[in-house]
Amino acid sequence: MARAIIEQIRARFNEAAGSLRVITFLSPTCGPCRYGQGIVRALFEQFPDRKLAGYVVWVPMLTGDNARSAMREQSAVSDPRLHFWFDRDRAAARAWSSFIALPTPTWDVYAIHDELARWDDAAHPPAPRIWMHQLNDTSATRETDRLDVARLAREWLRLLGDDPTREVELAATLHAKGQSVAARDDSAKPSLDRVPRS
Repeated sequence: MARAIIEQIRARFNEAAGSLRVITFLSPTCGPCRYGQGIVRALFEQFPDRKLAGYVVWVPMLTGDNARSAMREQSAVSDPRLHFWFDRDRAAARAWSSFIALPTPTWDVYAIHDELARWDDAAHPPAPRIWMHQLNDTSATRETDRLDVARLAREWLRLLGDDPTREVELAATLHAKGQSVAARDDSAKPSLDRVPRS
Protein backbone atom coordinates (compact mmCIF):
# COMPACT_ATOMS: atom_id res chain seq x y z
CA MET A 1 0.00 0.00 0.00
CA ALA A 2 2.78 2.44 0.94
CA ARG A 3 4.63 1.72 -2.26
CA ALA A 4 1.45 2.18 -4.30
CA ILE A 5 0.66 5.58 -2.77
CA ILE A 6 4.27 6.78 -2.89
CA GLU A 7 4.58 5.65 -6.53
CA GLN A 8 1.31 7.41 -7.40
CA ILE A 9 2.52 10.61 -5.74
CA ARG A 10 5.87 10.28 -7.49
CA ALA A 11 4.23 9.78 -10.88
CA ARG A 12 1.91 12.76 -10.42
CA PHE A 13 4.78 14.82 -9.04
CA ASN A 14 6.88 14.27 -12.15
CA GLU A 15 3.88 14.79 -14.46
CA ALA A 16 3.51 18.25 -12.87
CA ALA A 17 7.08 19.35 -13.64
CA GLY A 18 7.03 23.08 -14.21
CA SER A 19 4.55 23.57 -11.36
CA LEU A 20 5.06 24.57 -7.75
CA ARG A 21 4.14 21.41 -5.80
CA VAL A 22 2.96 20.79 -2.24
CA ILE A 23 3.04 17.41 -0.49
CA THR A 24 1.32 17.14 2.87
CA PHE A 25 0.31 14.42 5.32
CA LEU A 26 -2.73 15.29 7.46
CA SER A 27 -5.12 13.80 10.00
CA PRO A 28 -8.64 14.58 8.73
CA THR A 29 -10.07 15.39 12.18
CA CYS A 30 -7.36 17.13 14.19
CA GLY A 31 -7.66 20.89 14.58
CA PRO A 32 -4.04 21.81 13.83
CA CYS A 33 -3.99 19.58 10.73
CA ARG A 34 -7.19 21.23 9.57
CA TYR A 35 -5.58 24.61 10.13
CA GLY A 36 -2.74 23.50 7.85
CA GLN A 37 -5.23 22.04 5.38
CA GLY A 38 -7.00 25.41 5.25
CA ILE A 39 -3.69 27.12 4.53
CA VAL A 40 -2.95 24.75 1.64
CA ARG A 41 -6.45 25.26 0.25
CA ALA A 42 -6.01 29.04 0.49
CA LEU A 43 -2.70 28.89 -1.39
CA PHE A 44 -4.51 27.27 -4.30
CA GLU A 45 -7.61 29.49 -4.04
CA GLN A 46 -5.51 32.65 -4.12
CA PHE A 47 -3.70 31.55 -7.29
CA PRO A 48 -6.37 29.87 -9.45
CA ASP A 49 -4.54 30.46 -12.72
CA ARG A 50 -1.05 29.42 -11.66
CA LYS A 51 0.69 26.12 -12.34
CA LEU A 52 0.35 24.42 -8.96
CA ALA A 53 -0.07 20.81 -7.85
CA GLY A 54 -0.93 19.45 -4.42
CA TYR A 55 -0.77 15.95 -2.95
CA VAL A 56 -2.67 15.34 0.29
CA VAL A 57 -2.26 12.07 2.15
CA TRP A 58 -4.85 11.54 4.89
CA VAL A 59 -3.26 9.68 7.80
CA PRO A 60 -5.43 8.06 10.51
CA MET A 61 -3.77 9.30 13.71
CA LEU A 62 -6.79 10.12 15.91
CA THR A 63 -9.88 8.14 16.91
CA GLY A 64 -12.17 9.83 14.38
CA ASP A 65 -9.78 9.46 11.45
CA ASN A 66 -11.16 7.09 8.83
CA ALA A 67 -11.96 7.00 5.11
CA ARG A 68 -15.31 8.67 5.72
CA SER A 69 -13.83 11.64 7.60
CA ALA A 70 -11.15 11.97 4.92
CA MET A 71 -13.79 12.00 2.18
CA ARG A 72 -15.77 14.62 4.10
CA GLU A 73 -12.70 16.88 4.22
CA GLN A 74 -11.80 16.54 0.57
CA SER A 75 -15.43 16.94 -0.57
CA ALA A 76 -15.04 20.64 0.25
CA VAL A 77 -12.27 20.93 -2.35
CA SER A 78 -13.02 21.13 -6.06
CA ASP A 79 -9.63 22.25 -7.35
CA PRO A 80 -8.41 19.62 -9.87
CA ARG A 81 -4.81 20.55 -9.06
CA LEU A 82 -5.19 18.87 -5.64
CA HIS A 83 -4.96 15.07 -5.38
CA PHE A 84 -5.89 12.93 -2.36
CA TRP A 85 -5.11 9.51 -0.87
CA PHE A 86 -6.20 7.76 2.35
CA ASP A 87 -3.26 5.95 3.96
CA ARG A 88 -5.32 3.37 5.90
CA ASP A 89 -2.43 1.55 7.60
CA ARG A 90 -0.09 4.59 7.76
CA ALA A 91 2.38 2.76 5.55
CA ALA A 92 2.97 5.74 3.25
CA ALA A 93 3.32 8.02 6.28
CA ARG A 94 5.97 5.67 7.68
CA ALA A 95 7.76 5.54 4.32
CA TRP A 96 7.83 9.34 4.15
CA SER A 97 9.17 9.39 7.72
CA SER A 98 12.10 7.29 6.56
CA PHE A 99 12.81 9.93 3.89
CA ILE A 100 12.92 12.79 6.43
CA ALA A 101 14.23 10.82 9.44
CA LEU A 102 11.08 11.40 11.50
CA PRO A 103 10.88 8.73 14.24
CA THR A 104 7.09 8.31 13.94
CA PRO A 105 4.54 8.20 11.09
CA THR A 106 4.52 11.51 9.23
CA TRP A 107 1.59 13.82 9.89
CA ASP A 108 1.02 17.57 10.01
CA VAL A 109 3.97 18.01 7.65
CA TYR A 110 4.11 20.33 4.61
CA ALA A 111 6.76 20.11 1.87
CA ILE A 112 6.93 22.57 -1.04
CA HIS A 113 8.95 21.81 -4.16
CA ASP A 114 9.80 24.22 -6.94
CA GLU A 115 9.03 23.76 -10.63
CA LEU A 116 12.45 22.25 -11.40
CA ALA A 117 12.28 19.41 -8.86
CA ARG A 118 12.18 15.85 -10.18
CA TRP A 119 11.62 12.69 -8.18
CA ASP A 120 13.85 10.19 -10.00
CA ASP A 121 14.80 7.81 -7.19
CA ALA A 122 11.67 6.18 -5.76
CA ALA A 123 13.39 5.71 -2.41
CA HIS A 124 14.44 9.35 -2.05
CA PRO A 125 12.14 12.26 -2.94
CA PRO A 126 13.86 15.52 -3.86
CA ALA A 127 14.66 17.94 -1.06
CA PRO A 128 11.86 20.51 -0.67
CA ARG A 129 12.49 24.23 -0.97
CA ILE A 130 10.31 24.77 2.13
CA TRP A 131 9.57 22.16 4.79
CA MET A 132 7.22 23.01 7.68
CA HIS A 133 5.45 21.12 10.44
CA GLN A 134 3.25 21.50 13.52
CA LEU A 135 4.93 18.82 15.62
CA ASN A 136 6.97 18.90 18.78
CA ASP A 137 10.75 18.84 18.45
CA THR A 138 12.34 15.55 17.40
CA SER A 139 15.61 14.68 15.72
CA ALA A 140 13.92 15.56 12.40
CA THR A 141 11.86 18.60 13.37
CA ARG A 142 13.08 21.99 14.52
CA GLU A 143 11.35 25.06 15.88
CA THR A 144 12.67 27.04 12.92
CA ASP A 145 10.71 24.74 10.57
CA ARG A 146 7.40 25.20 12.37
CA LEU A 147 4.46 26.24 10.18
CA ASP A 148 4.55 30.04 9.99
CA VAL A 149 2.11 31.82 7.65
CA ALA A 150 4.29 34.92 7.30
CA ARG A 151 7.33 32.93 6.25
CA LEU A 152 5.22 30.66 4.07
CA ALA A 153 3.59 33.61 2.29
CA ARG A 154 6.99 35.25 1.70
CA GLU A 155 8.60 32.07 0.35
CA TRP A 156 5.55 31.12 -1.73
CA LEU A 157 5.50 34.50 -3.47
CA ARG A 158 9.23 34.30 -4.05
CA LEU A 159 8.96 30.83 -5.62
CA LEU A 160 6.12 32.03 -7.84
CA GLY A 161 8.04 35.18 -8.81
CA ASP A 162 5.04 37.17 -7.61
CA ASP A 163 4.71 40.62 -6.06
CA PRO A 164 6.49 40.51 -2.66
CA THR A 165 4.37 43.39 -1.38
CA ARG A 166 1.46 40.91 -1.20
CA GLU A 167 3.14 39.05 1.67
CA VAL A 168 1.19 40.57 4.57
CA GLU A 169 -2.16 40.30 2.79
CA LEU A 170 -1.48 36.70 1.73
CA ALA A 171 -0.35 35.69 5.23
CA ALA A 172 -3.55 37.14 6.70
CA THR A 173 -5.66 35.25 4.13
CA LEU A 174 -3.85 31.98 4.85
CA HIS A 175 -4.32 32.37 8.59
CA ALA A 176 -8.01 33.26 8.27
CA LYS A 177 -8.72 30.27 6.02
CA GLY A 178 -6.78 27.96 8.32
CA GLN A 179 -8.76 29.16 11.33
CA SER A 180 -12.10 28.75 9.55
CA VAL A 181 -11.33 25.16 8.54
CA ALA A 182 -9.97 24.28 12.00
CA ALA A 183 -12.92 25.84 13.86
CA ARG A 184 -15.49 23.27 12.79
CA ASP A 185 -17.36 21.60 15.65
CA ASP A 186 -15.87 18.16 14.96
CA SER A 187 -12.26 19.37 15.08
CA ALA A 188 -10.01 18.45 17.95
CA LYS A 189 -9.15 21.28 20.31
CA PRO A 190 -6.71 23.54 18.42
CA SER A 191 -3.25 23.09 19.89
CA LEU A 192 0.07 21.94 18.59
CA ASP A 193 0.07 18.29 17.59
CA ARG A 194 2.22 16.02 19.67
CA VAL A 195 4.10 13.20 18.01
CA PRO A 196 2.56 9.90 19.16
CA ARG A 197 4.84 7.50 20.96
CA SER A 198 3.90 4.51 18.82
